[in-house]
Amino acid sequence: MSLPVPALRALPLAAFFALAPCPRTAPAEAPDHPALAPRPAAPAPAQPEALSPPEPERAVPEGIESRQLEAPRTEAPTLVRVAPPWISPLTPRVAATLRAVASRAPRREDVFAVMGGSSAVSRAFMGCFAGDEWDLAGYASELGDTVAYFGDGNAAGQSPYRRGRASLAARVGWSLRNVLAGRPSRVLREVRAISPRYALVLFGGNDVEGRNPRVWGRRLETALGQLMAAGVIPVVGATLPRTDEAFMDAWAERYNVVSRGIAHAWGVPYVDYYDAVGRLPGRGLARDGVHPNVFVVGGRGRGCILSDDGLRHGHNVRNLLTLRALEAARQVVAGAPAPAPEEPPLAGAGTAGDPLRLTTLPFSTRWGSEEFGESELDGYGCVGAERAPGPERVYRLRLAEPARLVAHVYTTRGVEASLRVLEAAVDPAHCRLAGDELEPTLPAGEHTLVLEVTPDPRGRAGGSATLVLDLAPPRAPRRGQERPRAHRRGARMH
Repeated sequence: MSLPVPALRALPLAAFFALAPCPRTAPAEAPDHPALAPRPAAPAPAQPEALSPPEPERAVPEGIESRQLEAPRTEAPTLVRVAPPWISPLTPRVAATLRAVASRAPRREDVFAVMGGSSAVSRAFMGCFAGDEWDLAGYASELGDTVAYFGDGNAAGQSPYRRGRASLAARVGWSLRNVLAGRPSRVLREVRAISPRYALVLFGGNDVEGRNPRVWGRRLETALGQLMAAGVIPVVGATLPRTDEAFMDAWAERYNVVSRGIAHAWGVPYVDYYDAVGRLPGRGLARDGVHPNVFVVGGRGRGCILSDDGLRHGHNVRNLLTLRALEAARQVVAGAPAPAPEEPPLAGAGTAGDPLRLTTLPFSTRWGSEEFGESELDGYGCVGAERAPGPERVYRLRLAEPARLVAHVYTTRGVEASLRVLEAAVDPAHCRLAGDELEPTLPAGEHTLVLEVTPDPRGRAGGSATLVLDLAPPRAPRRGQERPRAHRRGARMH
């Protein structure tokens, strides 16, 4: 049966970046080409509302002096969660970051590295562009030059598409722990072997078995830092969905909250394979419920056929999105204007007297040591805030209804940081909780978040703190939650 051509083909690349996905949950019955159908625009942030009455005064813990720093009662708009697009917008900030990375070292501009587990090693992922078993169909005019450009690349004597040479940073069953092992790491050994300008960073399928987003985020930042310092532009891919066990699929979704936030904070491209593939029939997965499926012609898998029928399969959609992300990145590195507008700045100065007002989630930011200011707040009255306070950034948000917030703080180069959750008033004594990995269920109303940073006491230059904020996915398990008994022997699958 012939399917209609996706409406997306008529859109230019910049317009594709601006498309926002539907809500997190997939529809029961997807329309033709569910991964590529036009999607409704993201909702605009709500207009500022009148402030609700302040919460009743809470008792201050014994021995803690209340030292409220009354901030101006500026209007706080109600927070809105905006579903991110499948390919992160290439804004002027991101474009500048990519050009800065490219300036750090000469690399082969037409070479990309592949780093990941079995779904990255598979020839159905990009490898099929090395032969003649591919068909761009209606995307030929848009992506034909892209396929040819990287096809001419010299990755240790062959095209980067070819799988004849095994990547030093990709193997069945590998996680980020595997590729960061060694001195130099396998990440850097692969960079030295083929000198790529880009690296497809496709981990998570095995990492989720550890059910530890804290370690996952640290390792991801380490990998990004190594690549970017070497002049290689990372393109981070989301963990794929899973249908073998809802419990592990929920962990995959939670890991993607972290990877998306870190990629945004570091200013590198991010491809949400989880949502795009997950909207396909069977969620775009093979019978094992773990690996992406592939379009089969004559008994052979054809992952690089981008026809209507082909794009109803996981690998085929991944290949389309990956080509688009690589093409957009190489264009801005070459000097083309950023295709997406800059994100509007938050209102506020980030101080106790003028907090930054959060209007949308997800939100993430990276705060470098060169931006650290003075400390205004101390005397926090909650467990986990015993660390000596340092420079801080203060945020305020307003919830229309109770919500479960997910907050992660990651640091580099000896910088220490944690997040403190206060009530509406900027009063450290009325601190709800503190830590570098928090999941509070907050009531409706206003809340103040304080990112406290302690620079390296030895005075070393450099270092940063990354803050990732989002609302918990509906099924996201909490940190430390045990795997169901039947899956405690689970094997690595990606």
